Amino acid sequence: DPKNIKNINERKIRKGFEKLGPTFIKLAQILSLRGDFYNKNILRELEKLQTETICFNFKAIKIIIEQALSKNINVLFKKINKNPLSSASVAQLHSAVMQNGDKVIIKIIKPNTKNLIYSDLKVIALIFNILILFKKFDRFKLLDVLDELKNTFNNELNLKYEAANISKFRHLFNKDQYVYAPNVYWHLSSENILVMEYVDGINILNKNKLKKEQINKTTIIFQLIEIFYTQFLKYNFFHADMHPGNILISKSNLGKNVIILIDFGIVSFMENKQKYYIIENILAFTKMDYKKIIQLHINAKTIK
Repeated sequence: DPKNIKNINERKIRKGFEKLGPTFIKLAQILSLRGDFYNKNILRELEKLQTETICFNFKAIKIIIEQALSKNINVLFKKINKNPLSSASVAQLHSAVMQNGDKVIIKIIKPNTKNLIYSDLKVIALIFNILILFKKFDRFKLLDVLDELKNTFNNELNLKYEAANISKFRHLFNKDQYVYAPNVYWHLSSENILVMEYVDGINILNKNKLKKEQINKTTIIFQLIEIFYTQFLKYNFFHADMHPGNILISKSNLGKNVIILIDFGIVSFMENKQKYYIIENILAFTKMDYKKIIQLHINAKTIK
């Protein structure tokens, strides 16, 4: 059917990224947020890579859990769902019930993911080192990009780091009733697995469910903006991977929206100098002083 040709091509693009492995899935996730560059159909397909990538069978996952925790899975959990809830670039999620009845989510680094990523990074390093020989690539700061990629993946591939990030975020926002991150079960978490509280929420992309629950999208947007700026302006620490797949919405007992943030594998810290440039940029935008914005970027050495 000629009508389906475009959709087939878009699916092929997504499948192509998926087959290339975790590094390129992460790239596709970034591209899926760039509505200014790509048509909507491609974006919709790439969005699927935020939660729907190739899953590993449960036998492989069971081995990882038992090796990490040195116990039989049936001793650790009363029940575990063999079908993953979601699967992203480096890990997949399974729901489970603890022996005490607590509902939890188990995040597991996929088998061989680390080796695949480090191999990909070697290839990217080789390409970047060739490109920097040409002057026109100077402005892209490719070696800085490579360092950032390495740091990002080193952090994402150690779930202890993510557990610490979640705990820090919970501590910083412990008095805020309308933003939430799941509790971590530290005694069941390691470098390769993370066990955390199951939190029920509606994905921010699920328009039908949001409408059914009478959740106002405009209110959510303002809440997200407030949460984001509070993180880096007040605490100098922020969730740096707030794509739609990592944002859930629920209702409090008082009927207010609660923003639930998940996947703290990538966080960042804001230096005072960076904070100054961001605040000055915001003020310049509100005054439509575009010359000042350009000058601020030059001063910050983000453009030449």
